[in-house]
Amino acid sequence: MRRRNVKQQQSVKKAREGTVNPRPVPERPAAPARPAQAEIPPAPKPEPDFVLRMQQELEELQGRILRLEEFKDSEKFETLDVAEKELLQMQLGAMNQYRYLLSQRRNLNKLKEGGAIEHRTTTGR
Repeated sequence: MRRRNVKQQQSVKKAREGTVNPRPVPERPAAPARPAQAEIPPAPKPEPDFVLRMQQELEELQGRILRLEEFKDSEKFETLDVAEKELLQMQLGAMNQYRYLLSQRRNLNKLKEGGAIEHRTTTGR
């Protein structure tokens, strides 16, 4: 067996008694604080294809409605018989309903994507 010197024996005795100070652990320096970064909003997502097609169809429909309304105010409209006038008036009503539905679908999809919605009256004027 190896013989221990007096200091080692005292150290072993203190360790058994629990009176020895453990080796001090050096403290780690605190991590440097990260500089505050400005919050960058996420880039807008591109519109899905069907939303773009819906928007295009809505714009085309608005043009057709405008042209039909202008035709109703023309002298040529007055030359049509009553049945033709009534049918064109019903067609205009259906086109306005379709425009309303398309705009509601577009707005719903924009809300789902977190975008702003557009508000227009049903006549578009």
